[in-house]
Amino acid sequence: MKTILLVEDDASIGAFFVQVISQETPHLTRLVTTSAEALEVVQGIKPNLFLLDCHLHGTNCVELFDLLHAIKGLEDIPAIILSASLDQYAHEIEQRHLIGLEKPIELHDFIAAIKKAIA
Repeated sequence: MKTILLVEDDASIGAFFVQVISQETPHLTRLVTTSAEALEVVQGIKPNLFLLDCHLHGTNCVELFDLLHAIKGLEDIPAIILSASLDQYAHEIEQRHLIGLEKPIELHDFIAAIKKAIA
């Protein structure tokens, strides 16, 4: 079974995403609400996918992605960026070959992106 690390600062949105993933995929999802929590969690688990909200307290999705990928053993973990203002990060997302999904997210597209990234 594969593990997804979801970093979403809005706990209710995060809980919704966790529910959708658990109903539509066989994957486990670990939800954290801050970048600091994400960096702490990866000390104990190696996820197969990062789902990163862009607007986090003290950092953004691209900065967090770079921090996570700088950790030994996590360099090749794919990521999906979730944002209501995806255009703001378009260049960085393209540069890093990430998948970007605009909020509000179409659930079919969300699940398809997860399956593509984790395959």
